[in-house]
Amino acid sequence: AISNSVISGANTAIDIRGDVLATMTNIDIDDPTSFEVKVSGQNDIVLDGLDVDDSSAGANNNYGFYTTSTATGTQMVTNSNFNGMGTAIYVNNDVETTISNTVVANGDVGIKIGSQSNANHQFSDLTMVNNDVAILAEGIGEVTMKDIDVSASVTNDLVISDSNLVEFLDGNIDQLKISIDSAASGSFNRDRSYFAVLEADGSPLANANVIMS
Repeated sequence: AISNSVISGANTAIDIRGDVLATMTNIDIDDPTSFEVKVSGQNDIVLDGLDVDDSSAGANNNYGFYTTSTATGTQMVTNSNFNGMGTAIYVNNDVETTISNTVVANGDVGIKIGSQSNANHQFSDLTMVNNDVAILAEGIGEVTMKDIDVSASVTNDLVISDSNLVEFLDGNIDQLKISIDSAASGSFNRDRSYFAVLEADGSPLANANVIMS
């Protein structure tokens, strides 16, 4: 495990090459030249509390969390912050990635799903603000996004260029800033949670049957 560390100015701050079972917590990485965390091979990793800052504000062609096409196992990013990256999170492999409770801001691309990824991905409770393109979907799997707040994107909130099926539940996104390539077979589905309380004479009805059709 790696915890409570500061890494500054590295070409690749953390390089995970396989056979790694680790939880990495509270790591501060500043101005990585190429990669903050690069992952390949079979691993089971949790990245909790990463704080990544690049002073170029997206001008550098660097990556925050990057999975190569050979990466397998499980991978999770939570409670983290990516600021000013070329691409904050780039998943390009065939295993599910879970990202939650994370801020992605002031970069070129927020989250990129690469063309070699046919996995399903789960993203929840993210704040994505002031990126040029917040979400770039170039893969072919299902992408579930719950409680994602996308705002102040310069060009697009979401771009779908291949076959990703994006399910967007609750949260905020500007549908005028969603672009689906004319040759793409992917789609965007916007959903809202619905909560109802059934009452009789001001009192909740216990064990009431509800039929929706």
